Amino acid sequence: MTDKNEPGSGSSPADDWADALAEQSRANPPTQADGLKPAQDDWAAAMAEQTAATPPAAAAPPAAPAAPPAPAAPAAQSAAQSVFKPLAGSAAGNGTDIDLIMDVPVQLTVELGRTRLTIKNLLQLGQGSVVELD
Repeated sequence: MTDKNEPGSGSSPADDWADALAEQSRANPPTQADGLKPAQDDWAAAMAEQTAATPPAAAAPPAAPAAPPAPAAPAAQSAAQSVFKPLAGSAAGNGTDIDLIMDVPVQLTVELGRTRLTIKNLLQLGQGSVVELD
């Protein structure tokens, strides 16, 4: 504040507020958001470097005809067919596949205790079923 005894200090309250705000802004420590700014610059630099490092052939497609190569398409189709078999032909075999899953033991943990049931027995349980705990 101003001292009434000093003859040369005739500052207004607005000047005092401006001085206080300037002092406060100089005294504030950097925030977490200020710390993130250089990291964003690092990401931008890395992305620019990666874009600059891409070969020009990959960036611009060649002026060759637009027809796809014939040998690549059958290879991709055969790979997809070997991985993802059609379900239409295997409708009769579903019973044996589910039987294998039904005999897999499952460990069930409950607040009151523990027990082991096969999936087959677990699927047979209904609402209100009683399960014997170990």
